[in-house]
Amino acid sequence: MKPDSRLLNITVAAIALLPICLFAQYAYACIQFPYSIDYAEGILLEQARLIFTARAYGSIETWPAIVFHYTPFFHAATNLISGVTGLDLLATGRALSAGFTILLCVLVGRLAIMGDRGTSLPADRLSAGLMAACAAISIPALFNWSPQMHTDLAALGLSVLGFYLAMASLERPRLAVLAGIVFVLAVYTKQTSIAAPAAGFLTLLFYRPRTAVAGIATSVVLGAIALVVLALATHGRFLQHIFFYNMNRYSLEWLVRNSSALLLCAPVVVAGLLYVLTQIWRTAFFQSRGDGGLLSRLKSLDPILAGLSIYLLTSGLMILMCGKSGAGPHYTMEFAVVCAVMFGRYFLQAITTSRASQGLAARAMALVLVLAFAGQVAILASFKKDANLLLSREYVAEHDALFNFIKATEKPVISDEMVMVVKSGKDIQWEPAIFAELASKGMWSEAPLIDRLNRKYFGAIVTAGDHGNFYFDARYTPTVYKAMAENYPVKRQYWIYTVHLPRPISDAVPGQKP
Repeated sequence: MKPDSRLLNITVAAIALLPICLFAQYAYACIQFPYSIDYAEGILLEQARLIFTARAYGSIETWPAIVFHYTPFFHAATNLISGVTGLDLLATGRALSAGFTILLCVLVGRLAIMGDRGTSLPADRLSAGLMAACAAISIPALFNWSPQMHTDLAALGLSVLGFYLAMASLERPRLAVLAGIVFVLAVYTKQTSIAAPAAGFLTLLFYRPRTAVAGIATSVVLGAIALVVLALATHGRFLQHIFFYNMNRYSLEWLVRNSSALLLCAPVVVAGLLYVLTQIWRTAFFQSRGDGGLLSRLKSLDPILAGLSIYLLTSGLMILMCGKSGAGPHYTMEFAVVCAVMFGRYFLQAITTSRASQGLAARAMALVLVLAFAGQVAILASFKKDANLLLSREYVAEHDALFNFIKATEKPVISDEMVMVVKSGKDIQWEPAIFAELASKGMWSEAPLIDRLNRKYFGAIVTAGDHGNFYFDARYTPTVYKAMAENYPVKRQYWIYTVHLPRPISDAVPGQKP
């Protein structure tokens, strides 16, 4: 290995240490923190708690009213692991997400060097895999979401695992069946996990049709069996929750707001796109034409690269889901992760070429990619969530005061901080965001909620912000807000939360400053 190549590899390893250490610290802080880090964690916690009860995927015409947004694998796994180990349910869910994040990064690194035929040095392959894996965890949307109690990282980890197995089945056909099983698990973790199976099976259909049929048949049969079992077990309500109740308004504003997260991983995305476009361009237009046409030349493309290119396309189409009202920057993660794979492959190609040909252009590109990697890590350091804040005793103590108030309140409580409600031993009465969507589409009547507000059925309502705040107005319709304002007129600001009370403020939130 030439000295400059060795130096580049050492530099990559040194840069990679930072995101690895930051992730370890943040994952530890999240698992230790006892309350919500994100709004949706509370409803996921309640769903995991209820997943093996009759209330799972139950009627929303009863009270309390709960929508189960997602398919049940993550909820069930969290519940079972917590039950077996005795660990806190929230900490278990977060640890499970962190574990799937680690699996995801390992797979990203492996895909970055997959298909290499021994033309590169082991040290170069190690550096390329490490760069791709750490570029993935350096994507701020992924990093900030990774150790939280959400279905997304589990679904993404399973999706990429299924895709990896599908690519491996190009040489070991039996793995297509295993890929089919894993894809089913991904879809039954989050029902929108279709980009990876679409890419994996399309690639196999193009290169190995028989292998593709085996994988597709496995997915279809197992998926159908699971669907029938869940539908029968819930008297058909599983289908209602997944396909009809999980509805969202669509907005160009939300699409722009959420997809702009890709700007924070621009070094990875730009390099990844540049790599795949140049590879396809060379194959399609500069490769020796021989006897075949364009399709024949594209078929001569490395199958792994072809599969990744299709995955880049299918995951890119999923970015359109950023326009849903319930979406967030995490809807860009899958596309960015595939770009991270391409990023690593680009570096491997550049450093291998520079070693073999001593070309200045290849050496320059390898150096540029290392600098881009450093830039991505620098972006992460600037936009990551603060692990030290979650570990701060003062920060936890502030939350403890609100938790103690919710726990001491005799009546039910509606709260945007739903983890506190669950941990206080109360049922979540109603989840604002999804029912605002259902009400806006005429699929759920707000009358039962308005009646309870008018009767002052709730001891308090805890909201993130107040009227005029973007998220508040998305979660509380004008009708609901009007009833809240009339019956819960007393407000007390607590950190980002507004506590709405029907009684004097004197005993509202003990220990907190006005």
